[in-house]
Amino acid sequence: MNITIEQLMKINLAIETYTENDGKLLESVTNIVYGTLDIEKSKTDQTMSELNELLSTEFDLIQRFEYNNVEYGFIPNLSKITTGEFIDLDNYMNGSPKQLHKIASILYRPVTNKAGKFYEIEKYEGTEKHSNTMMNVDCKVILGAMVFFYNLSNSLLHLTNTYIQKELKKMTS
Repeated sequence: MNITIEQLMKINLAIETYTENDGKLLESVTNIVYGTLDIEKSKTDQTMSELNELLSTEFDLIQRFEYNNVEYGFIPNLSKITTGEFIDLDNYMNGSPKQLHKIASILYRPVTNKAGKFYEIEKYEGTEKHSNTMMNVDCKVILGAMVFFYNLSNSLLHLTNTYIQKELKKMTS
């Protein structure tokens, strides 16, 4: 099942809104008014099963992908992220799931130069330039990035705790 970032945002909103109504959830994603067509229960169940599987999968970070004959790349060096990128990411990541396309437009921009596995991306000029394009990109791109940041934050928390424990032992010795 291929789902775009825009559809994923609709799914997230529908899940918040229609927690127990699969028909309304499907309606919000497919734009088919539930009950107006003879939708077989098995087809509804199969679609819901595929959605659940997709949303419970941990995706790997996608470094580069192509969309509409343009190659996009993930920020190649997070330690050199600009203040504007960081502030915008922080604002959108702490906001609602309706901002996934804007997060994607910060993290992924057109590749301007490449040599093997190394590449450079377009300079950041705000989210407006690429956010509409990102609406149509496969949701696996943003899900992989979100898993990457989740795993990174967990690792950093663990390493920070380990460091603090070592320092406390030194201080008490």
